Amino acid sequence: RSISEVFVATTHLEEDLQIVKLCASIGVRVFVGSKTDVLDRYYQVAKLIKPQHIVRITADCPVIDPHVIDMVVEEHISSRSDYTSNTLGIPFPDGQDVEVFTYESLKDAWDNANLKSEREHVTPYIKYGKGDAKVNYIQSTKELSRKRWTLDEIEDFELIKLFYDELYSEDRLFGM
Repeated sequence: RSISEVFVATTHLEEDLQIVKLCASIGVRVFVGSKTDVLDRYYQVAKLIKPQHIVRITADCPVIDPHVIDMVVEEHISSRSDYTSNTLGIPFPDGQDVEVFTYESLKDAWDNANLKSEREHVTPYIKYGKGDAKVNYIQSTKELSRKRWTLDEIEDFELIKLFYDELYSEDRLFGM
């Protein structure tokens, strides 16, 4: 509910051409850029529209709960933070990762991040306090960090396929 536009930021590698074609076929805007400088990819997309806030959901989180996204966005807005996430403290299950940050904090990171790890993973410069960003973390109400709902391995795919086979229907989203 809190997202006004979706962009996909992928690489210019041939193997990602299928992503570009899919996005074009369903009307989702896509940006292609560096494989290794993901911070640059995000900044170049953001620079096009200069949004006040950016919500980052990674492609390996295909069963992200929309209510979790909205919860993190709402906390980010109400706390007037520069960066808000649910990935530290008492974490949510792997695969429910949400980061929200301001355009200004992204620009600051893009201007000043020099380490390879700060460019490859988008937000380390912001969330680990290298700039002046106000950082905020949401914690889960219960320990769920041993739950794995991310998509990195074939076993992950099999589990996520089960989720969709059992829980998904066109008229109903399923949550965490």
